[in-house]
Amino acid sequence: SRATLELDGVRGDALVETATTTRNAFAGRITGRLTLASRGLSWDAIQRTARGEGHVTVSGPDLYTVHVKPEVASMLATIGKYAAGFLTPPSLESTKFERLDTSLRLADGQLATPDLTLSGRDAAIDAAGSLGLDKTLSYLGHVVLEPSLVRSLGPAGRYIADAQGRVVVPFQVSGTILDPKVAIDR
Repeated sequence: SRATLELDGVRGDALVETATTTRNAFAGRITGRLTLASRGLSWDAIQRTARGEGHVTVSGPDLYTVHVKPEVASMLATIGKYAAGFLTPPSLESTKFERLDTSLRLADGQLATPDLTLSGRDAAIDAAGSLGLDKTLSYLGHVVLEPSLVRSLGPAGRYIADAQGRVVVPFQVSGTILDPKVAIDR
């Protein structure tokens, strides 16, 4: 079977919950295109045989279970214990991303997102990895705190900022969609 999916403002939570058994994992409005070839269109056939590619953009993305920014906030709070004049902005944990953008490649039960970006007003994430159709996660990436947020770290913030005034924090995500493990490279 072959299919081409054209998505224009589709509710991400409804799509995920209709197509899979996963609940309360993802929200946002999806726009994009995905081509798919599979030996059948049942979920079992797709998991075993599907191949495809595409690109999606999600407005107002919410990855309910993957919490990278609170881990960054925790790491910054640890630095703050030892560095005078270093503040952890309380808004970091609750900052929402405005947009998700990524290419998609589906093969061997893995949905690869080689160029995933999440962007917001004061922070961004760039990552590469995959989401297994068995609900496993494997990602490496960077959280980028923009200069506007770095200034709120206090005077000591400039000492951990790069030449552009940003703080870049490497991270990895493993585990499953419902039990992700986020590790910050401290």
